[in-house]
Amino acid sequence: LGIDHLNRSTKQLIALLTFASKNGDKIPANMEGAGLSGGDYELVYQGVLPSVDDRARTLLIQEKQPWHTAQGGWATTYGFADGHSEVRVGAPPVGIK
Repeated sequence: LGIDHLNRSTKQLIALLTFASKNGDKIPANMEGAGLSGGDYELVYQGVLPSVDDRARTLLIQEKQPWHTAQGGWATTYGFADGHSEVRVGAPPVGIK
């Protein structure tokens, strides 16, 4: 289950970063602006990627709704400006922008 969420997040993130690279490194105001349906994901960051100081800690997309894990907790998938995605259980850690 978690791998499916991670794969979907990564596909959305790669499509968004590809769009940005073809459009002056600009992240659009919404997923639809990049030609993506958005679906379960929403943009957290809008702007120009070169202005991002710490891409590994700067959030671009996140799932709109947390999901129930097999262990009984809650998880959300996040996509970062450096191109990696993570599944986080519980609240997002301090320091995620």
